[in-house]
Amino acid sequence: MLHLLGYDLLVARVKTDRPLLSQETLLAFIAERVPRYMVPAQVRILDRLPVTANGKIDRRALTAQAEQRQLEPARRARTEVADELVQRLIVHWERVLDCSGVSADQDFFGAGGDSLLIAQLIAGLREQEPLARAQPFDRLLRWALSQPTPEGLAQRLRSESSSEAPAVVPSTDPRRAPLGGRGRVDALTELAAGEGTARVLVHEGLGTLLPYRGLIAELAGSGPLLGLAVHDSDDYLSLPPEHINATLGKRYAQALWDSGRRRFDLLGYCSGGLVTLELAKALLQLGAEVRRVDIVSSYRIPYLVEDEVQMLYSFAGTLGLDTAALGLPAAEPLLDKHLGLDATALKSRVLAAAKGIADEQLYRVFAHSVRASHYSDGAPYVGAIRLFVPSVANPLIPDHQAALQAWWQAASLAPLTVQTLRGNHFECLNAGLSRYLLEERP
Repeated sequence: MLHLLGYDLLVARVKTDRPLLSQETLLAFIAERVPRYMVPAQVRILDRLPVTANGKIDRRALTAQAEQRQLEPARRARTEVADELVQRLIVHWERVLDCSGVSADQDFFGAGGDSLLIAQLIAGLREQEPLARAQPFDRLLRWALSQPTPEGLAQRLRSESSSEAPAVVPSTDPRRAPLGGRGRVDALTELAAGEGTARVLVHEGLGTLLPYRGLIAELAGSGPLLGLAVHDSDDYLSLPPEHINATLGKRYAQALWDSGRRRFDLLGYCSGGLVTLELAKALLQLGAEVRRVDIVSSYRIPYLVEDEVQMLYSFAGTLGLDTAALGLPAAEPLLDKHLGLDATALKSRVLAAAKGIADEQLYRVFAHSVRASHYSDGAPYVGAIRLFVPSVANPLIPDHQAALQAWWQAASLAPLTVQTLRGNHFECLNAGLSRYLLEERP
């Protein structure tokens, strides 16, 4: 009867003999099955839903509870912070997150931060923090994404301050990697301290470590964790696309060598896989030990991507935007270059939707990375490579899984090991990957 009147009726039966789940267990279960951006930032357990005087669900009360952000469980007791810069950054963290008790190592996203809030954080820093005023918005955003803790961002701000860290004179030849120590465009970040072999995460096409955010949390405590990210987008854009992978490989190898470490596990995702390949070669040339090379959903694009609609589709997907809502076609029609779409209008819509998490400069960096993914020096790596392939194929790549396996096998002189991860290209950096990585750590 209700159906005939146009109503939907949902009937659910709850079994009362089931054990309660902790928030951590529930979030871990969700993380294995959905993309990172769909994992809830917080879970609230209520005895009952709040209702209004009329007996209806009180949505305002629910919204108020959701806006009371919860900090992630402290890894250790908070200690007094003596560093004045870190103290000031903690104040910014607490202001934007609307909470108190933030520690120097509090992850911004772990405390409930999101893309809109981090944009507010950057805006406040540029307005009130002297060391941040001289930096462009997109550069500060990159630093905050790569080092989303007060102490981490303080370290980056200081290292880039001309009054505290002298700049290195860049080489006149952009294809030549600098051989000096750490400088103004230093890409190396310590994500987690520890003893033993250092695991190194290499940035993806945006030049950031943002897709690794969940993985970083899962790997914390398993040993030293380092990150390589693009911190100077102008320098990155000045490199010819055909030389980017080899040049960054040499630069990053030198930065790792200068850190004093000599044993590494490398992991590269998306276009970062090609940089990781060159990094592994360069580290061996320096005399370092590369214990393992892990590549996740990476591929040398066999054609040079010049179609801007294809580029915008990939950019929007990387940011987790709804491509259909933006007027972008499905993946399969993108292979037809005669769709008659207004690329300029599409670009405006995509950048408007990305406001707060990306700007046109970040789009240029992404496009530069995609073009660089067409090039490889062809020299094989002498060690073994483990390839992680998403279970859902990329429709833009014919015979996706077979193509990835064939290319990476040709890139290595040793037999290729292949593992499948649940999800598509944008979803595969999930808990399944961390289990593989953790089970074989000494």
